[in-house]
Amino acid sequence: MTLFKATSSAIALCAFAAAPAFAAEPLKASVGGYMAAGFGYLKEAGSTEDGSFGVMRDGEIHFKVKGAADNGLTFSAQVELEAFTTDDQIDENFVKVGGKFGEVMIGGNDSAKTHLTVGVLYAPTDKVGYYDDDATQGLSGGIDGASDSVGIHYFSPNFSGFQLAASWQPNATADGASDTNALSTGGDDVYAIAASYAREFDGLDLALSAAYEKTDVSTNDDTYGFGAELGWQGLRLAAYAEQNYDESWDYAGGVGYQTGPWTIAGGYARTDADGQDDVDTVSGWVSYALAPGVTATAAAAYATGGTVPAGTNDDGVVAMTYLSLNF
Repeated sequence: MTLFKATSSAIALCAFAAAPAFAAEPLKASVGGYMAAGFGYLKEAGSTEDGSFGVMRDGEIHFKVKGAADNGLTFSAQVELEAFTTDDQIDENFVKVGGKFGEVMIGGNDSAKTHLTVGVLYAPTDKVGYYDDDATQGLSGGIDGASDSVGIHYFSPNFSGFQLAASWQPNATADGASDTNALSTGGDDVYAIAASYAREFDGLDLALSAAYEKTDVSTNDDTYGFGAELGWQGLRLAAYAEQNYDESWDYAGGVGYQTGPWTIAGGYARTDADGQDDVDTVSGWVSYALAPGVTATAAAAYATGGTVPAGTNDDGVVAMTYLSLNF
C-alpha cells in the first residue's frame, strides 16, 4: 500500500501536468444538498434516561464547482456545510481531476473502502436503519471508512462494470475541529483498497464489492468488507459482512421493494464480538415520493444485546416520521 502514495497518484498527476489544459469554458458553480425534518420517539441503549418523544432536523448545503479542458480533463470541487452547529461544521470537502486515466480526488472524504461498498439498504437521508445509519439507539453498527479524513484517492475507469479504488489518509483524526489547511501529517496512516462490479443481465441487476482497510497503529486494525446486491423489477436484496479491527464480525441483510412512488424496505444486522454479547438490530421503513426530490418516510428500529453499564437501558428503540428534501 505504501507504493500507492508514492507512485500511483504521482504518475496519474504527472501524466496530465505535462500537457497544456486550456479550459473549454469557465468553471461553473452550483448549490445542492438536502434537508430532513420530522418527529419521533427515542430510547437510547446504554443510557439511564427513559425513552421520550422529540423533534429532528438535519441537513447539508453542498457548494459545487465543475468544468472541463479542451484536452478532455475534467475538474470539480465540493464543500459540504452542515446545517447545524457542530465541531465538524464542514463535512466532506475535496477537489477532483478526471480523464481517461480515471479520477484523482484530494481532500476530506471517506476512504476508498466506503466509496465502492454495496450490500446495505438505506432509508432516505439514512436517518433510521438496520446498519450504518444516523439514528442514535446506540447499538447499530456501521461501515468503517476513516470518515472525512484528509487524503488522496484514486478511482479507476469503469471496465465493463468493474472498478478499483485506493486511498491514503495520513492522519485518521484530521476531521472536525482538528481540521487544518496545512499539510495533514503526524497521525495514524489509513490505507484502503476496494473493488466493485455492477452489471445488468436481462433485467437482473447485480452488484458486488470487496474492500480492505488498514490503520497504522500498534493494535490489530485491519478491516475487511464484502457486499452483494440483486435487483429485479422493483425488488432488491442486499447482504453485507465486515470483519472489524477488534476481530468482531458484522452481518447485515436487507430487502426492499419499490412500486410507483412507494418503497417498502428493512433488514437485520448482527455484531458477533468475542467475549461480548451479540448485538442484534432490526429495522423497517415505508417511503412515499411526494414530488421530485421530496420524500415522506415512516421508519423504526429496535436493537438489543451488547455490553452496557448496569442500571442502563439494554436495548434501543427509535421510531420516526420525517420529510426529506434533496436539491
